[in-house]
Amino acid sequence: DSTDADELWTQAKPAEHRPIEGNVFRLDIRYGQPAWRKFRTIPGGEHVHDICAYDGSIWAVGSGSAHRTEWESGEIFRYLWRSDDGGETFEPALRVMFPERGKGDTRFRRLLPVGDSLYVFGYVNPFVDGGPIEGRHVRLRDGMVGDVEGEIADLLVLRTWPLDGETGLALARDPDRTTRMFVVEAEGVRELDAWSDLAVVDVAPVGSAASSGEFLLVAGDRAEESVEEPAHAVFAFSVEDVRANRPPREILDLPEVAPSAIAVWGGDLFIGTREGAVLRARSERP
Repeated sequence: DSTDADELWTQAKPAEHRPIEGNVFRLDIRYGQPAWRKFRTIPGGEHVHDICAYDGSIWAVGSGSAHRTEWESGEIFRYLWRSDDGGETFEPALRVMFPERGKGDTRFRRLLPVGDSLYVFGYVNPFVDGGPIEGRHVRLRDGMVGDVEGEIADLLVLRTWPLDGETGLALARDPDRTTRMFVVEAEGVRELDAWSDLAVVDVAPVGSAASSGEFLLVAGDRAEESVEEPAHAVFAFSVEDVRANRPPREILDLPEVAPSAIAVWGGDLFIGTREGAVLRARSERP
């Protein structure tokens, strides 16, 4: 997103309207050391939420307006941007305005490339009239943009995880705030029914996901969602389990832990908690 320092720079540029420019950071090697390089090159990017590589280009999503005049008049757009030079410059590939000026917010928030398709998940939020947040999702394929259909179409997508080049996961939320997991493939999106008893928090690959196809997830027990702090556990699953709609296998109970994230690094398991702690389970080494 644009920071105060960014605004001082962009608002000083000579232009008919004060521009809005979002940021992208690229990890380069400079003087033999890794260093993040900042590009203030996303036109209209008041908010920039996600970025990925697809079909030889870099893609980003977010929301904003072309300039401050448009923004302050209440014309808010959800954006899909494309870069063909490694993130040094971006151009809007898709820009869709909230239906009524000054009446709400709209954003694209998550990207998920699978196979020959790029899924773009977003929402509309008519907060002025107190309406519910609804999903607005599209799929880019062969240069064409089409709406994502099925049960996920109107749901708010919270998270996405690529599993391999052909399969991904999307965590969505119902209007009643119940979360649901979906399998995302090039041909479409379907609900992962075998996981319906789990309130998934996070997913992490074991080693190189591309080679192992093995993953861990941390989740709560759906039957205990009404409890102040439901029981959580770590589960294992494979890409083949997802494709075959098989439930994951519980491998570790997490009593009295409110997890927020999971990761595998250096062969050890790490669990982040909502209280700001990081728990570590060491692997057995010879």
